[in-house]
Amino acid sequence: MGGMIRGMSARMKNWVFGIWFAVCFVCSLFPPLYLAASRQGPQILALPFSVAYMIFVGLLITLSIVVLYLVERTRGEVD
Repeated sequence: MGGMIRGMSARMKNWVFGIWFAVCFVCSLFPPLYLAASRQGPQILALPFSVAYMIFVGLLITLSIVVLYLVERTRGEVD
């Protein structure tokens, strides 16, 4: 895995993470998607679906930032 990450061009890394962060952006800020998730419905871990959805999106964004940091550290791009 580390060899694949080191062999990835900077442009490809920017595209992959740019698309990934765009998906996170749409999931967190696109109103119709959030309104559809805020319906009264099942509970997940004793939380309403809309709250569980927002926690999931927050964790997804946090994980994305951590993965980007690890990739850049592996490539030697972190000072």
